[in-house]
Amino acid sequence: MTRPLRRAALLAVFDPDGLVDEALLQLVRELGRHADVFVLHDGYLPPEELAKLRDLATGAWAIRHGAYDFGSYAMLATRLVGWEALAAYDEVLLVNDSCYLVRPLDEVLATMADRDCDWWGLQATKGIAATRDAPSNAFTQPIPMDVVREELLARFEEDGVYDFLLGSYFLAFRRPVLDDPAFRSFLASVRPQDDKLRVVLDYEVGLTRLLIGRGHRFDTFVPELHPFHPIFSENQFRLIAAGFPLLKRYLLAHNHYDVPDLAAWRERLLEVAPDAPVDVIETSLRRTAPDDRLRRSFAITRAPDGSVVVPKPLRGRRFVEQDEQTAKDPDRWVLAVDPDTHRLPDSARALLEAVRVDPAVRPVVLTRSRRLDLGPGVLVTPVSSPEGREALLTAGVVVVPAEPRRALNVPVTLAGRTVVAVRDGLQLEPAGAMLAPPTAPPAFDPREDRPPLFLRAEPTPTVSAVLAASHVDQLAALATWLGVPY
Repeated sequence: MTRPLRRAALLAVFDPDGLVDEALLQLVRELGRHADVFVLHDGYLPPEELAKLRDLATGAWAIRHGAYDFGSYAMLATRLVGWEALAAYDEVLLVNDSCYLVRPLDEVLATMADRDCDWWGLQATKGIAATRDAPSNAFTQPIPMDVVREELLARFEEDGVYDFLLGSYFLAFRRPVLDDPAFRSFLASVRPQDDKLRVVLDYEVGLTRLLIGRGHRFDTFVPELHPFHPIFSENQFRLIAAGFPLLKRYLLAHNHYDVPDLAAWRERLLEVAPDAPVDVIETSLRRTAPDDRLRRSFAITRAPDGSVVVPKPLRGRRFVEQDEQTAKDPDRWVLAVDPDTHRLPDSARALLEAVRVDPAVRPVVLTRSRRLDLGPGVLVTPVSSPEGREALLTAGVVVVPAEPRRALNVPVTLAGRTVVAVRDGLQLEPAGAMLAPPTAPPAFDPREDRPPLFLRAEPTPTVSAVLAASHVDQLAALATWLGVPY
């Protein structure tokens, strides 16, 4: 009788709020049924949150390294768990928390345990966003993995940018790979990168290419190759129907391939995975996903003729022209959140509370990534949504916590409306500069090689007034808003 594989799971996690929610705990519990789980959170976790992980995992740490998931994989393998301890396992899983668990892992692990390979993943993909137009990515039908391994891998090397990869959110490595010095050196070389594309090319694609080049045989649970990460497309639900155990967070939260009708994701998921924990997933999603992007994702629909309808707010010159032609309603008040903190400043919130008691005033709050619940009578919508732009076009009063273009993402006219900049105590704008009083420029002497430097002239005002928090704050505001009423 063949003994079962002894597994370790190195789990990379991150939470923007420093919380360990039920969605993550479900993933840790399920991994723990099949492996010894070692968790690293990239950043600080309060002791009570870290304790949730330590109660379930073999080991759990919270250390800031800033090198994304591969940074956690590397630190766990090389330092926190160590290669000596990992030598006791037949298979080591690298898993991150970018997916929600929708069904147990038994089928996947049992299927792959019988595969003759050195390493495996859940699925492979050909192409990334930066290489969409490459001729080798023009295929539309899935390609069997046998054909990929036997016929296509050599051709992929001819691409200007190598972009074949196994998804790094769930990978498994057996002793031939784990004992390979090149694999260990690869993980030891992981460093923080300036952008996500470099992480994908250097580590996700780079690891796939390294192991193939070293002759390590691979396999995937999904038996075909798809273009452009099928877990970010309509194929995600088809894969789950065929036994795929995970739902990618990014599909719902960002939807960069414009998949329609994700507003009904709960119903669509339950059709293909009846026991999926949709309530747990929704609670996590609404807490962690950028609210403006989530709303955009859910607003993409399919028209009766089958075409995909993507919300397209007015931008640039089109917005400016429409703004100049639209009549303003003095009872429509629009208040924008701070473009840096994505919160409604206390001064703006106090102004909102003062006007919302007036039944004639119809307030609108323009948000960004943070969800805001401001109670009845206040329309809350993202600043760059079609609804937000429509409210802005008709607003007679606009309240901004920063320079209007930065706060609203579009320039607004002062004709027919009042634009008020609100301040929260003693603060200076990062780009603020004391403006010199306007003066007549010196006369130009044509005998000089070049005309003299002009003093900075008084700028065109972008706000009607500034609401300062105090007399002292009013003086501080002069550095940014010279000549504007207070």
